Amino acid sequence: MNHAKHFEVYKQAVNIISKNLDMNIVITDLFVFLKDHIHLDELALIYYDVPKNRFQRLGHAVSPNKKAHLPEQLVIDNAVGYIDTVFNDAESVIVINDPALDPLATAYALHTGKSERYIGVPLVHNKDRIGGLVATRSDDIPYDKADKALFDLLKSPLALAMSNWMRHHRLVEINDQYLTQKRELANKLRGDCQHKVIGDKGGLREVMGNVQKVASLDSSIVITGETGVGKDVIANAIHNLSNRRENPFIKIDCGTIPESLIESELFGHEKGAFTGAQARKIGTFEIADKGTVFLDEIGELSLSAQVKLLRLLQHREIVRVGGPKVIPLDIRIVCATHRNLEEMVKEGSFRQDLWYRLNVFPLHIPPLRKRKQDIPDLVSYLIQKKSREMNLPGRPVPNNFDLLALSAYDWPGNIRELENVIERWMILGSGAVSFQSILNPEAHTAPCPETLSAPSRLAVAGFESITAPDQIMTLNQLNKEYIEAALKICNHQVGGEGGAAARLGLPRTTLASKMKKLGIASCRAHKAPPPMR
Repeated sequence: MNHAKHFEVYKQAVNIISKNLDMNIVITDLFVFLKDHIHLDELALIYYDVPKNRFQRLGHAVSPNKKAHLPEQLVIDNAVGYIDTVFNDAESVIVINDPALDPLATAYALHTGKSERYIGVPLVHNKDRIGGLVATRSDDIPYDKADKALFDLLKSPLALAMSNWMRHHRLVEINDQYLTQKRELANKLRGDCQHKVIGDKGGLREVMGNVQKVASLDSSIVITGETGVGKDVIANAIHNLSNRRENPFIKIDCGTIPESLIESELFGHEKGAFTGAQARKIGTFEIADKGTVFLDEIGELSLSAQVKLLRLLQHREIVRVGGPKVIPLDIRIVCATHRNLEEMVKEGSFRQDLWYRLNVFPLHIPPLRKRKQDIPDLVSYLIQKKSREMNLPGRPVPNNFDLLALSAYDWPGNIRELENVIERWMILGSGAVSFQSILNPEAHTAPCPETLSAPSRLAVAGFESITAPDQIMTLNQLNKEYIEAALKICNHQVGGEGGAAARLGLPRTTLASKMKKLGIASCRAHKAPPPMR
């Protein structure tokens, strides 16, 4: 082969090899091209998978009138030793005209039941042994020097193409793993979220009405309220009611991240951006793309992080710490704080322009002491939750006096404190200890149930008491007044959702029986139908 023809063959081969990352397509096109220059019945690109002691076929082509013999996978004895021999051979192209003299050819012959001649070239890129190109022929004509020279031409471009394929394949695997982990995280977070908000028809009725209005939009939201009122639950509800509910919901407590690391955690960083940044880190905002980020205690953000957050809200893009690349993002920001951000703006510790950007739709969560009508439902939910976490065989049920004690308490720690009290009550043995013995009435100004008259006890429990003299009553009188108060606030509805039976934690038939026994007439269980005309 003269130099001009040699160069032309090389140029065409490189063009075939480099135009596609699919090795099957590359080998098929290369097979068609090589048949004009060398006799071959089958061509395969092989990857040496040493840890698994096998040869893996990546690309393959065979003549239309021939049967394929090279298997997709082949295991041979002492693969490591064989590869060492092949790659340390002085000859760059290996010709096997007698298959009995080569372990790989022998293994193929045992697999196919047919002995063939082979020609192959080991592929090395940056000193990494990555594979080989193998061709076979079934006739009796041996491969010669011209065939070896042709295969030698293919060594460098094929090694580069195979190395690129392996890197691309690895990136695809990493991306698939990342997407899988992202989906699993999103599913786990959704599974951990409480979809029903306790009090949505009681003390949080107005809040949840506003949530319904804003959830489907992408407006920024600031949730305010005392510590422990459940701001994260409302943020969960916003996400679950939005069009982003199938994507990640990620909560970040800005108060727990060190100021020196908060920018890196939120926006990510490039390798070498600062001391200790040994690799690129993807920030939380980037992970949450297409989802919702809940920034709890937003008032704890440093001023430099506030500037970057402002850019995200204005331009929907971020820049990693130490990186020049602008990364577009599609996320929704929901913030929460127990601090007065307007006062912080006046003091200069919170940016005014960021406050205006965030405070598009403010939501204020009332403290538990202002929504005591929700305490029975909250107690029921928390007992169920703690029973599951503590792996208890059954769920304890507090009596009415326990609920009165809980309703009389001031709850400075709000629902978080209530949850702790419930857990302590269950640990100590719910049947042997009362809530009143757990709570410390001397630490707060709220009155104890035992010090109140019957009407007052009904009032602190969330029931509007009827006017009655302050006197000691019989148990039947107390029960009668208790049920009448429940009927009054339930608009005299006995059964159904929101009825007195549900509020008192009784079956409807049991409540009806008690009402009959105590001489209580239900003014109306449901609205009377209009008269017939």
